[in-house]
Amino acid sequence: MLKIREIQKTDLPLIRKWRNHDRKWFYDQAIITEEMQNKWYEKYIADDSDILFIAEAGDGNPIGMYGLTNIDHDMKAAEAGRLLIGEKQYTGMGLGVDMMRSVLEFAFKELSLNEVHADVQAVNPRAIIVHVKAGYRIVGFQSDWMGNRVCFSIHQHLRIGAS
Repeated sequence: MLKIREIQKTDLPLIRKWRNHDRKWFYDQAIITEEMQNKWYEKYIADDSDILFIAEAGDGNPIGMYGLTNIDHDMKAAEAGRLLIGEKQYTGMGLGVDMMRSVLEFAFKELSLNEVHADVQAVNPRAIIVHVKAGYRIVGFQSDWMGNRVCFSIHQHLRIGAS
């Protein structure tokens, strides 16, 4: 059983380790230093428009992260991203989909959002597949300074298994 919880300062070394392991899918591929991570966390704590989650396996071990950014309560929308299975023994088990669904459930039930957007690099087929499996719909493609991206959206009333 997968459980999500909001990130804490004590998670920073683990998150940095995960994010520095393989940078090829990140828009900014620079290695993250401890100082950079701490500055980022201070901004994160001060910004109530982002919520990032650590996913824990049934044994309580942290395995990855996913989050909501640019939460707009007036528009009832947010962006989702930063999906990462950091512990490699947990890859290929469908936990990325479970993690996404758990965060989407939080977005729709706890935050009363109606829509969540995401976009991934078009050259990352695993990310595209996991978004579709989690219930996102492809709504477009974009090409800009970040490269070619596939844009996704999921609506509260259209999601798989919505009650």
